[in-house]
Amino acid sequence: MDAALWGMLRDELVQELETSAGKRTASAPMTILPMNSYRRGIGMGWDDEFMRADGSGNGIVDVADLSTIVMHYHHWADYINAPGKVADYNNDGYISLGDVTALARSYGMSCSGFRTEYSTEWENSGFSPGGFISYGDYRINMPNFNTDCRLFVYPSDTASENPYWMRVWAINRNGEDIGYHVFEVAAEKGLYPPIGSLALAILSSSPPAITWNTKNLKMADGNQDGTTNQFDLAFVSELFGIDTLKNPQYSVMDYDDDGLIGVSDVTGVGTGFLLGVDSYLIELSTQSSDEGFAANGTVEYLDSAGFNANGFRYYEYTIASSPVGVPYWVRVTPVAPNGEIGIPSDAVEFGGS
Repeated sequence: MDAALWGMLRDELVQELETSAGKRTASAPMTILPMNSYRRGIGMGWDDEFMRADGSGNGIVDVADLSTIVMHYHHWADYINAPGKVADYNNDGYISLGDVTALARSYGMSCSGFRTEYSTEWENSGFSPGGFISYGDYRINMPNFNTDCRLFVYPSDTASENPYWMRVWAINRNGEDIGYHVFEVAAEKGLYPPIGSLALAILSSSPPAITWNTKNLKMADGNQDGTTNQFDLAFVSELFGIDTLKNPQYSVMDYDDDGLIGVSDVTGVGTGFLLGVDSYLIELSTQSSDEGFAANGTVEYLDSAGFNANGFRYYEYTIASSPVGVPYWVRVTPVAPNGEIGIPSDAVEFGGS
């Protein structure tokens, strides 16, 4: 870490804190944005926008978060996988003094976790206890264009054919409620389009491992959360007119793969709206590439190994208890949130040894 830069930014933080003394509160109201609230597979989800300045991820906005700014100072953070995105506290696409100011504004804010409640009556009454999710147990960092918030998930068995409501409370380190958000959970019945048109390809194999990515799924899923929804439509408006051949990092938002983010991509969102993938089924056969397949394992959609240069999730899977001395075949199949099975990939053959 550059000592001179650290000293300069620390002084800037101290000045901002002195300027805003008396105006800040560690128990300020916060906003939790509902994410994928209709997905049965992962349950209910929300992000931690109110803790945006917790770049260190230790559950408190403090001086440790200044080091994240120092590490990426004067770097751009304006694309989906930018290394410095975690330090872009003010979400302007660039790491600068503005992020120090954003840090100062929420300095002292803390979060130990979230308490969930459910109601089948109304958004303001009839709530019953759900469960607790620790702040450190976030599901994944959301690779959104404008933010890099953590995604928290509470597995829900409250799925219903009627709408219901979920209330999420944020709890600080003192055990105090610091705010909540209520969102309506859509009915499960008849919500998901069929995924029979979704297919994928195993990109590479090196016994006993395989890899694949989400590009072949042809879903209009710009934020790569596993579902085509309103968030993906927002990307089209934000990046309208972008040439993805010159800016390959935005290829994940080019839903029709024509090299330009435009009107036709809006159509792509509408055509596949609420189309989703919850997990992948990995199967193995010792008979042939067409029959005799049995489950070898599953990989959840959000459990990717990372994101490639075009913004798509990529996966790595090692075959469990791979056969020895005989040839075998492996294939991967997407599974929808309602359990519907998609089209299997072409099977990859491994030779016996």
